[in-house]
Amino acid sequence: MNAIAVAAPRAVATRSDLLTVTRKHEADLLAFSETGREPAHLIPTATLAVIQEEITTALAAPSAAEREAQSEVMALVGSYPTAPANPAIYLAALNGEACNWPADVLREARRIVSRRCRFLPTVAELATACEEVEGGRRTLLKAAHQLERLAAEREREEAAHRYADEVRQLNRAALDAKLSERYGVKAPPAGSYDAAALAVSFCLTPDELPAWAAALWNGEAWAAVSARRAVIFRRAWACQNRPRGKATMTMGDLHEVSRCLANGYEDAAEELTSRGERGELDMDARGWPVGGWDAVRSMMRTAFDSTKCHAAAVAEGMSHAG
Repeated sequence: MNAIAVAAPRAVATRSDLLTVTRKHEADLLAFSETGREPAHLIPTATLAVIQEEITTALAAPSAAEREAQSEVMALVGSYPTAPANPAIYLAALNGEACNWPADVLREARRIVSRRCRFLPTVAELATACEEVEGGRRTLLKAAHQLERLAAEREREEAAHRYADEVRQLNRAALDAKLSERYGVKAPPAGSYDAAALAVSFCLTPDELPAWAAALWNGEAWAAVSARRAVIFRRAWACQNRPRGKATMTMGDLHEVSRCLANGYEDAAEELTSRGERGELDMDARGWPVGGWDAVRSMMRTAFDSTKCHAAAVAEGMSHAG
């Protein structure tokens, strides 16, 4: 019979009451973390934001008060039929460790320990269980963050197709004639506006895209320059985004094309892209660039900036640049 007097534990939630929404989607988050495959039923972006807020709040929770820690320790020890050799020393050691963790972490850790340890747990076993609980939460937080980024990319891609459809509905023959008449060889390639819209949508927000499409339809010089640059970027992106083993440009090459376009060096970007299309680039010459996709997107926003594109149009002597 247990020689330790066990106080009745306070009523607690079955699982952490700080993670109500997170628990509903825990299985999907864990599966994504393990496989990298999105759930069959996509978690809404708003829900992912709530999940991240819940977990971040839980991870920042203060350590349990002494009374809470003692309650969890007594509930744990009371679940074993035998008593330690020296109850006072044993309980003091467990209580000391328990006070280092938030109360809800202790609750989950207690359940882990009671299922894992056949005999009274050591301080190390309790600490390990608490670390596993917090580690699991960090895994869920990372998965929610990655799913949110994938959702954002998916929304961006859907927006790209929507606005590509808008461009597709334009009277292409009239638009080609208008731009060709105004800008001659400096106009964007005829029939390339789907590619331009997709590339521009990679960098601009859905709210910015209609203004760009309208400016292009109106034949504004800055929009013509941005479309011209967008076509180069889209071609380079296509070379980089081919299936494994078939790509003819690396992420480093795409980064360099973006850098050239952001600085107004269209000829250099065109040359590098053309070499990539011909398969002439050394695929080991440029590795993964600092900043990755975020850096590429930032540089292409600069390349598409209306003020910079207008300045380029004026420098090139394009008529109707104003």
